[in-house]
Amino acid sequence: MLLKLNNRRKFFILNSHGGNESTIKTAVTEITGEYRDIKIASAQYTKLAPKAIKKNIKSEVFGHSCEREVSEILYLAPHILRKDKLVKGEFKGMPYPFMSIGGDPVNVPYTLEELTSNGALGDATKAAREIGEEICLEALDNLEIFLRKFME
Repeated sequence: MLLKLNNRRKFFILNSHGGNESTIKTAVTEITGEYRDIKIASAQYTKLAPKAIKKNIKSEVFGHSCEREVSEILYLAPHILRKDKLVKGEFKGMPYPFMSIGGDPVNVPYTLEELTSNGALGDATKAAREIGEEICLEALDNLEIFLRKFME
């Protein structure tokens, strides 16, 4: 394995897209199961900012073209945002009981078309640069705490 050949023993994967989460977790589990001397950690960066998200994000369901994502874009790369296209999500509801966007407690794969009429969850019109900054900085602070310990 290339990781072993390069004498690396610890790796961290920072995920920025929720749709990748299960694939990354499976890959990490498989690799570390086969190569016991390698440690791999992964994280969905927004899960590292729970306080900022709880404080600022008021939509019951969010996660795609929502006030959280758009706030982060306003902070990190405002030049890519088409502000005239921002809309409130038209959430249809979850198709089954106990199902959630994050897959807890019951995981049923879904497409955005099944959950929203316009592709958006949450309310992008409530996005603000300051919210994005708060989320990103909390995530970075928490990531630094983790990585300092993990990389020892």
